[in-house]
Amino acid sequence: MEDPATKTQRQLDAWQTLTRHRHQPDPRFGPALRAARRRCGWSLYALAAGSGLSVGFLSLLENGRRAPSVVSIDALAAVLVLTSAEAEVFVASGVRGVGRDWRPRVDH
Repeated sequence: MEDPATKTQRQLDAWQTLTRHRHQPDPRFGPALRAARRRCGWSLYALAAGSGLSVGFLSLLENGRRAPSVVSIDALAAVLVLTSAEAEVFVASGVRGVGRDWRPRVDH
């Protein structure tokens, strides 16, 4: 019989491998985000304040270490002035079902 801790770790490793390959960030997104932010003259802190996303998460996006959810892209597109090429990259980069995008919307 397998040790429960070993089984849990094995399942976690399998899940991380699956999600890592399924949600690879678009390599064009980070540079497009950084270019748009710099063109606006904003720091990561200013963009974080305007978009409601954390500075750390924005840094991960710019460095290509995280794939943005559709919700994150909407938040960024609402505050940044995008060129048509950047807007195209933003739309193509959104990953459905990750981050805040998976939660059902509840209106109170």
